[in-house]
Amino acid sequence: MIEDVTRYIKKDIRFDLWWRACGRCQFAGCNKALWKSSVTQEQVNIAQLAHIYSFSDDGPRGRGLLKRTPKKLNDSANLMLMCHECHRKIDQHKDGGRYTPALLQTWKREHECRIERVTGINPSKKSFVIHYKSRIGDFVPDWADADSYVAMFPERYPASDYPIDLSMKAIHNERSDGFWEIEAENLRKEFCRKVTERIEDGTITHLSVFAMAPQPLLILLGTLLGNIVPASIYQRHRKPEQTWRWPEERRPGVEFRVSRPQTVRNKKVVLLFALSADIPEHEISEAFKGKQFDVWKVYSDFPSVNYMGSKESLSEFYRLVGKLYDDIKNAHGTDAEIHLFPVMSNACAIEAGRAIMQKTRLPMTIYDKVIIDGKSIFMPAINLLGGKHE
Repeated sequence: MIEDVTRYIKKDIRFDLWWRACGRCQFAGCNKALWKSSVTQEQVNIAQLAHIYSFSDDGPRGRGLLKRTPKKLNDSANLMLMCHECHRKIDQHKDGGRYTPALLQTWKREHECRIERVTGINPSKKSFVIHYKSRIGDFVPDWADADSYVAMFPERYPASDYPIDLSMKAIHNERSDGFWEIEAENLRKEFCRKVTERIEDGTITHLSVFAMAPQPLLILLGTLLGNIVPASIYQRHRKPEQTWRWPEERRPGVEFRVSRPQTVRNKKVVLLFALSADIPEHEISEAFKGKQFDVWKVYSDFPSVNYMGSKESLSEFYRLVGKLYDDIKNAHGTDAEIHLFPVMSNACAIEAGRAIMQKTRLPMTIYDKVIIDGKSIFMPAINLLGGKHE
């Protein structure tokens, strides 16, 4: 018997729905504010309470699993907060059409979880996530958003459901004509539009950066990040499993070494970052075609693709590079120019770029290592601060 069941929805259930939905339409992709007119912005309640399983046995989606417990039809678990348009949309077919109970329950759960997550974030832990992906040779980097969010926990939480994506959807790679100019211009434009403006208006107060791209572009990304707001840089680790998460236990740090020219003779400075692998001297000579230069080098006694195993080592690298830029400028003068050859991890490339904007205003050319006809060659890629290709 269901005679005692009415359409009346108790006040406490209405309140529960409102705060769980944060006063917004729970139809996926709508999110309309339901406490004001979208035309005049005047305060008005335009919310409707939509049933997942219908109140009527012959209504959209029927009573389904609640047929034997009709009193639960008006419980919060079976109701969604919606605008009039979306409510009509899900109820336009008697069987619900593609708006099945399972789909609506998923939307309700995802919306309420998002509201709880975002409103529950301590402001000091809120971070906007940046993703940047660019083709590296024939490799097209990709990873799920959730991979980034897992890596941030528990130090930080995503401030938004979706990352800020700076990637350019392109099929070309660094061997293609115009690649560097196109990618660099796109990165600068997207960063300005999606990040800089939100930093300036105070929306973004912390960034978490996940990036895989040719190293000259990662260095450029670092220069754009600078130190305007605090940022956490993440590294994709290969062993013992593919993950962005920094190890919880502190690992032995990498011992970074620096070699300097014994005598300063030239205004052209070659700066080598030989950390993932060594850089043979003949590759630099070939890139400069016989021109004279002085060499500075950052290296490790045991170069490896897995050398960057802790965020403490990354912080140490950032401090070292900042001092190194100062030392180069002091030794060679403010009219020197730097030619940077990077063979290092993605995270180090970004941090090298961040340190550039803090510590030097010298013109710089960044080179990229490519394989042509089986031979390793460094080619000029990106100019910074007025640098020129050789």
